[in-house]
Amino acid sequence: MFAKKSLVKKQKVLWWYHSGMPNPGIPYLKKLLITKHIVFQPKTSFMEKPYPGGRDFVRQSFLSRGVPSLGANVILSSLAETTLTQYNTYLKKWWKFCQINLKKPIQLLIRHTNFLFNRAIQCWCVIYDIKFTILIPIIRVFRQIPPRPKYHTTWDPSVVLKYLSTIYPLAEATLPKLTVKLVTLLSLITGHRIQTLSKIRITNIIHFDNRLEIKIPDIIKTTKCKNNFQPLLIIPYFHQNPELCLASVINVYIERTRASRTEKTDFLILTYKKPFHPATTQHISKWIKMALTESGVDISKFSSYSTRHAATSAAHRAGVSIETIREAAGWTEKSQTFNKFYNRPLCPDPTAFAKAVVNDFVKQ
Repeated sequence: MFAKKSLVKKQKVLWWYHSGMPNPGIPYLKKLLITKHIVFQPKTSFMEKPYPGGRDFVRQSFLSRGVPSLGANVILSSLAETTLTQYNTYLKKWWKFCQINLKKPIQLLIRHTNFLFNRAIQCWCVIYDIKFTILIPIIRVFRQIPPRPKYHTTWDPSVVLKYLSTIYPLAEATLPKLTVKLVTLLSLITGHRIQTLSKIRITNIIHFDNRLEIKIPDIIKTTKCKNNFQPLLIIPYFHQNPELCLASVINVYIERTRASRTEKTDFLILTYKKPFHPATTQHISKWIKMALTESGVDISKFSSYSTRHAATSAAHRAGVSIETIREAAGWTEKSQTFNKFYNRPLCPDPTAFAKAVVNDFVKQ
């Protein structure tokens, strides 16, 4: 009896199941049921499998397009784990979307493209049609949600430096406080990305009488095959202002964490709770946010990465040339990134207008 019920579905055979059409929704489907006694043999859907993860998902996409397994492995080896982690959320959403529509992800994406290529006569007509098909939804999104820069203004680094100067003397500072001071000063004084800071190794720190030089040979975001340029962090000693001397902080931090390091632990920045291990970019971002919060910076508006905006903009306001800023922050000679996205004015005082009006009346 149960075997018969599993094979026969009375009055519940969906006309769209074998037609290849997308799912129009359960409420609408209930009105389109065919009242016939037909054997129902559901297919094993590709989407019945759980989400395999970013790397496996991309690999399956290449294999479904006829790319050899060895070639897919070579292509995937060029993708960093951080890149896959960044896009994993959107790949998972695309997987769920395809699950609702009962289509393989890659089939749903190139279905219209294959249709155009199979029926087109001239190549240029195909290219134009594909471009037009992709451009229309992009324009629609642009009209409804126009792109905006992440920051229109930036904060003054002096307020954060004022807080960091209170973490002194260094010998009396706790390890968490010393770590927060280290990573925040590194991000402000060097102007580099948090990823670059996480790649600092003790063996790559060169000590001079008036400065420290830190080489970054590891692969980072800006590493390219054609360009062998890697960041070189220059950190001078500030003997006249020891409260903000980053070079001294680095030396003290290395001595403080020496007992927590193993022979294989060469990275400079470590977590300050057991088990001790190299700090990730998420750890460093969290610690920088702690410093921004203690300094009074609005972290609901500014993220930990905003230190790069604040530092480079402050250097530009102080009269440092754009060429020097590019070299220090790791941009190329012809890069316009600083001018377009990082050079921001300070946040204006929201009470400035009201104060000016009242103060003018008081003077009278």
